[in-house]
Order: sequence, then structure tokens, then C-alpha cells
Amino acid sequence: MSQAKNFAVQVLLYTCGGLAITYLANKMLSRGPIRGRKLPAFLKNKGFRLTKHESEIASSIVEPNSIACGFSEVGGLEHAKRELNTALCLPFHHPEFFSGGLRQAPKGVLLYGPPGTGKTLLAKAIAKESRAYFLNLQIDKLTNCYMGESEKLISAVFSLARKLKKCIIFLDEIDCILGKTRSGTHHEVYKRQVSLFLSLWDGFQSSDDEQIIVVGATNFPSNLDHAVIRRMPIRFHVKVPDEKARVHILSIILRNEKHKVDIATLASKTIQYTGADLKELAQGCHVPASGIYRKQP
Repeated sequence: MSQAKNFAVQVLLYTCGGLAITYLANKMLSRGPIRGRKLPAFLKNKGFRLTKHESEIASSIVEPNSIACGFSEVGGLEHAKRELNTALCLPFHHPEFFSGGLRQAPKGVLLYGPPGTGKTLLAKAIAKESRAYFLNLQIDKLTNCYMGESEKLISAVFSLARKLKKCIIFLDEIDCILGKTRSGTHHEVYKRQVSLFLSLWDGFQSSDDEQIIVVGATNFPSNLDHAVIRRMPIRFHVKVPDEKARVHILSIILRNEKHKVDIATLASKTIQYTGADLKELAQGCHVPASGIYRKQP
């Protein structure tokens, strides 16, 4: 009799435990994986109505008036700036000249090169000069632990860009988001997300009302899928600046400084320094010697 009671108690505990887990799972799912964030003020003022997934993506939008740097703030890269101004900025300002056929604006631009050479700065300058919204996407914005939510976020990127009309979708470290999927190392879910992104990318067409361009930046272009590279016909290798470019970069960094600096000499002694390295060097010179603050005995 005691064995029967013990067996009955174990069955009851097992059943209650299963019911408790089911209840908690349903409770979590009923809350919804994404609630949607509060809209940025400039979107709310313009009366945008967004879905909860679009609201999640909208937190990464920067309006063109808030972007501080234009092409004049980018030191060096003169050839890239001229080409980008013609290929990207001109279609934004005069879409009637790029309405179809062979005169269509490009759908994608790839900026590749060593870290710290100004790829992100150049992408922001494109948005500033084009007077377009800058949608800065990181990989964490497109990933979610709930089944199907990542696909909804990817769809929200393009539906939100259409609502903004003029938009630069910037993918920093694009090889992490749209890397090679042919190898067996990637999960099927990742391959499905990449395929969805590419199909949506193919689906939009720039017109007089909508101008949307995807700009990607990477340190490792060889890690990109060939299907992604094909959709980015304009590609620029953002190299480590030479001495002439370093002079230009340093003149921008130090233009508001009161103390005179021999920029030419400094540029000649900073071989293989990137723009980020030069900025860190200038910031490091501002740190006062610790002896200044020592109290005199």
C-alpha cells in the first residue's frame, strides 16, 4: 500500500511540474518577445506610425541634421569622396536623372580596409551630404532568441526604410551579418535570415519618392558571401593614409587648438598611423603630466 501511495505522489508531482512549466512558458510568450521601444522625438514629431519591430529598429536612426561630419570632415580619401558624391549623393539630390534603365542608382556600396581608417565616418558623411536618414545597424539589432523574431526584425529594416523615403542602411562589420553561408558551419536559421535579407534587398527599387542604399563596412571582405558582393557594385578600399592624407587629417583634428603644432613634421613621423590612431595621439597629448597636480611641499 505504501508503494502505491509513493507512486501516486510521484505521478502527481510530475504532472504538477509539467503544468507549471507549461503555464510559465505560455505566460512568457503571451507578453510578446518584442514590445517596441519609444520612438525618437524627430520621428514622433513627423507623425510616423511604426510597428513594434520597426520601433525596435528606429532607435538606431540618426536624422541628417544631427550628423556632425560631412565630406569636409573626412581627411584624405579624396578619390573615394569624389566618386561617392557622384554615385550616391547625386541620385539623392536629383532622382529624376536616375529613374531607370542603365541610369539606376546603385543599391549597395562596400567600404573595406583596416580598422580605424574612417569607413564609418565616410558612411555618415554620405548620409549627411545626401540629406538622408542614417540607419546604423549592429548585429545585435537583428538577432532575437525567439523563433521567427529575427526574420521580423530584418523585414522591419526595409519597411522602415521605405517609410523614411530617403535612407542609408549602414551595416558595420557586414561580414558578421551577411557572411558566407555555403559552408556547413552555419546553422540553417542563419542561412534563412541571410536569404531573407538578400531577397528584401532585391525587392526595393529606388524612385523619385524612395532612395534607399545599403552601405557595408568590413575589415575582412573575403568573408562576405559572393551574393552580397554582387549586390554592391561600388567598392572602395579604404587604405591606411599616406603622408599627404595624414597632414589633412591632423589639420582637421588640430584646427581648434590654441598651441601651434608642426603638422608636417608630425605627419612624417607617424607612418602607418590610421585616422583613429592620429586622433588618439592628439587626445593623449592633452593628458597633463601628473607632476602638475602634485602639491608643493
